[in-house]
Amino acid sequence: MNIYKHYSFVLALSLVFTVAAGAADVPDQLKNLSGEWKGEWVMSGPGAEGKIVKKFAWTDVMTVGAVKKEKDRVFVSTVDRMNFGEGIPPREVIGIEGYYLNADGSLGDYFFENYGQVHRMRPLAKGVWAYTLPAGEKELAMLGFTNVISATHVMVKVETKEEGKECHRISRITTVNWKDAQGKAQWIQFVSLKGMHRKV
Repeated sequence: MNIYKHYSFVLALSLVFTVAAGAADVPDQLKNLSGEWKGEWVMSGPGAEGKIVKKFAWTDVMTVGAVKKEKDRVFVSTVDRMNFGEGIPPREVIGIEGYYLNADGSLGDYFFENYGQVHRMRPLAKGVWAYTLPAGEKELAMLGFTNVISATHVMVKVETKEEGKECHRISRITTVNWKDAQGKAQWIQFVSLKGMHRKV
């Protein structure tokens, strides 16, 4: 079962970097995140009786390579090493993450990119970010949904300090509208993914 593409963007939301040596142009916001970060993740969905149950669990380690600055953004390359277990082979997801630059050169919205898709995050408060996107058909099938009318993910990331270690906690709220076997419209909202990255 190929779940890599559907969940690699979730791991990127934790804004984890290992900044390359000699990257003088990297903003402090990126330099402060240097080092290895380890993650733990659980994806959930409706079970046989409608209760929300665990579907998958995995761990990961994210690091960063080269730094690059373009006209309208500054970013670093990332490699996320994901370990799913349960007979699913490990996977490396390569991408980039960084900031769009405002007209005056200051940092704007955060973004990450993998599999050719760019995702843009909005700050809500200091250390709090949010992002929304439609849920994909294959992903919804993995969560147990058929005959879907509409489905939306809302990602929330909060930066914390726990026992002296910086942590990035992430939850994904999913809202789904689908038709049951009798053709009646149904709705559900639930936490479909929870995880964190902790600085080593």
